[in-house]
Amino acid sequence: KFKIILWLTLCTIVFWGLHFLQIFFIARILGITLNYLTMFFILSLVTVIAALPITIVGIGTREFALINILAAYGVSREESLALSLMIYTILLLNVVFASVIWQIEHKEDEKY
Repeated sequence: KFKIILWLTLCTIVFWGLHFLQIFFIARILGITLNYLTMFFILSLVTVIAALPITIVGIGTREFALINILAAYGVSREESLALSLMIYTILLLNVVFASVIWQIEHKEDEKY
């Protein structure tokens, strides 16, 4: 049981690291030039804030947090908002992709 927990923990860390790396590169494309470690901590904080049950799917709270935190690093509101909307788009595409895969895998289970 310990090996399974360890494996799942390792996978979670790797997947979150890749997710943040993806957002880091998108930030670079948008002209946000903070280093990876700084972006990692900012994105971690924003992820926790967006997970608070204030709004649906963290819409609004994520944008507010990202705009205000990145403003301290000299990033414009427009760049911060664009990054936040790209993060939301990535999350939405992941849900759509997972839903399609789930539907394909469970099509046989449905009996009408």
